[in-house]
Amino acid sequence: MNELERVIYVNTEILQDELDRTPVDERLIELAKENRGLILTCDFNLAKVAATEKIDTLNINDLALVMRSEFLPGEKLTVKIISLGSNPKQGVGYLPDGTMVVVDNAASKLNSVVTVEFVRFLQTSAGKMMFAKIATETKAKKKPSRRKSQKR
Repeated sequence: MNELERVIYVNTEILQDELDRTPVDERLIELAKENRGLILTCDFNLAKVAATEKIDTLNINDLALVMRSEFLPGEKLTVKIISLGSNPKQGVGYLPDGTMVVVDNAASKLNSVVTVEFVRFLQTSAGKMMFAKIATETKAKKKPSRRKSQKR
């Protein structure tokens, strides 16, 4: 609650409420109605009931899902290297959603499209960043073809 009170864009008020025998979910809905508030919860059923009562809700699990990175370490994708990174040999590209991708050993690939393999993901207050390396192309070995002898 202390953290929420410090957020400039959120009007947070702590209400004193007497303990009674009303079920918690029911009381939360009553309080939200009376105070024109919204409900922040990780309880799926509470969110559904509140929605039927036309109370705005934010499900923390849904928020976590939206914030999750689209790409995980080990996955590969093509990225255009459009600028140099802050460290020598680094190149920088962007994912379609605007996420910055810092690619090791890609400074020589400026203005080129390269296949990268994601190494790690960093979420900061300024946004998210992906770190990657140039993917090593492993070509599948071709099996030698065995032609049937045409001798008779």
